[in-house]
Amino acid sequence: MKRILTITVALLISMFILGCSAISPQETTTTEETTADTSTFNEIHDVDDLSAMAMNQSYVLMSDLDLSGMEWEPLGGFEDPFIGHFDGNGHTISNLTITTKNTDFNGLFAVMNGYVFDLTLEDVSIDYSTSFLTYVGALAGKIEGGNVENVDVSADINVSNASSNTFAGLLAGIVQAHVTDTMTPDEFVANHVTNTTLSGTLDVMSANYVFVGGLSGKTYNTELTKNTIDVTIAALANEHRIYAGGLSGHNYSGLLVGFEDFVDETAILISENTVTAVFDIRAQGTKAVVGGFIGYNDYGNLIDNHVDAEMTVSGNDFTIGSLVGEDFHGEIERTLSTVTLIVTNQPDSISVGDICGFVTDDTEVSLAYYILEYDDEVALSNGEPVSNSELQTETFYRDNLGWDDVFDLTRLTGLYSE
Repeated sequence: MKRILTITVALLISMFILGCSAISPQETTTTEETTADTSTFNEIHDVDDLSAMAMNQSYVLMSDLDLSGMEWEPLGGFEDPFIGHFDGNGHTISNLTITTKNTDFNGLFAVMNGYVFDLTLEDVSIDYSTSFLTYVGALAGKIEGGNVENVDVSADINVSNASSNTFAGLLAGIVQAHVTDTMTPDEFVANHVTNTTLSGTLDVMSANYVFVGGLSGKTYNTELTKNTIDVTIAALANEHRIYAGGLSGHNYSGLLVGFEDFVDETAILISENTVTAVFDIRAQGTKAVVGGFIGYNDYGNLIDNHVDAEMTVSGNDFTIGSLVGEDFHGEIERTLSTVTLIVTNQPDSISVGDICGFVTDDTEVSLAYYILEYDDEVALSNGEPVSNSELQTETFYRDNLGWDDVFDLTRLTGLYSE
C-alpha cells in the first residue's frame, strides 16, 4: 500500500506539472487496459489493408504504399489507440496527406500506444486549421507508452490554431510514458524513441500555447536515444507562451525522482541525439522559451548530445540557451551546441545563456562546450567555449567528449570545415 501511495503522489505532482504547462486534463486520463496480439502479424499489401487495421492487432508491411490523391484519416483515436506492433519491414509509406482537423490527434495514427519499427514515412504533408486543442506529428498525434525504433520521417507540417494550444513535432505532437493510478514505482517503464531520422518543416501558429520540437512538441518520461533531426521551425503565439526546441519543445523526466528506495535508477536518459535546426520564433504573447536542443527541461538527463542551430527571434519576452532555454533540476554532460542567434527587434525582456538561458541551483552542467554568435550580452554562462578550428579536428571530440563511438566524427569535422 505504501508503494502505491508513493506513485500516486508522483502522479499528483506530474498532473500539477502538466497543468502548469497548459496541457489538457485529457493527457492524464487512462483508458481501459486492453491487450494486443503481438505474436501474429497480419500482412498489409495495399492501402485498403492499411486503412482497415484493427487497433489491437499486429501488422507487417509487405510493400511500399503511396497514399497520393487521398485524404488520410488517422488510425484509431483517444478511446481506441493502436496497441499492437507495426513492423514496417523496411518499406515506405509515402505522400500521406491531411488537410482537415479530423480529431484532436493527427498523423498516421491518431494515438499510438504500441510499437512501431523499421518504417519510413516519406513526403508527409499535414496542413490544417483548427480552433481546438490539437496534437500533430507524421507518425502520431500522441504516443503514450509506445516505443518507436528505426523510423525515418520526412514531413512538412503546418497548423493554424485560432483559439487553443498546439503540440507539434515531426514524429509526434506529444510522447509520454504510460502511467496508471495504481502503478508502483518499480512497475514503471519509460517508453523509448530510438534510431529515428527526422527531417522537414514545422510551421505553427497558435492563439494560446505552442509546444514545438523537431521530434515532439512535448516529451514526458521518455528515453530519447540516437535520433538524428534536421528541422526548420517557425512558431507564433498570439496570447501565451512558446516552448521550442530542436529535439523537444518541453521535456519532463522526473517521475521516479524521490523513489530511490524502490527503483535501481531514477534517471530517464536523453542521449546520443544530434540536431540541426533553423528557428524563426515570433512571441507576440507572454513569453518564448527556446533552446537549440530542448526549450524547457525538467529533470532531464542530457548526456552526449550535439546541436547546430540558427535562431531568429522577435517579440516580447525571451529565455534562450544554445542547448536549453530553461532547465530545472537537470543534468547536462558532454554536449556541444553551436548557435547563431539574431534578434530582429529588442524585446522588453531577453535572457540569453551560452548553454542554458535559465537554470535552477541544482542543475548540473559539465563538459558542455559551445559556440554562440550573439551581438549582445550573455546573461548566464555555464559552459565552456570552443573555437570553430578546434571542431575541425577529431582529436577535440575524442579528448574532450569521448565521442569515438557516439557520433560520426568525420561528419562532425566536415560540418565545421564548411
